[in-house]
Amino acid sequence: MEAIEKTLALCKNLTNRFVKLEEQLNAIPLHPVRWLAIQKTLNEIDGRLSSIEETVRRGSRQS
Repeated sequence: MEAIEKTLALCKNLTNRFVKLEEQLNAIPLHPVRWLAIQKTLNEIDGRLSSIEETVRRGSRQS
């Protein structure tokens, strides 16, 4: 149960951080190279999240 609570809290925290990041990115001009670096990192995060989503889907099918 503790692992579930910690995982859900982490998801909530990540949601809040992404919202704040989006607000910050909209508020400041960045050099195109920095935008590319941010895009690359976010693409990597997106790929990892897809992997987590697939794990959850597989787990829910087995339950």
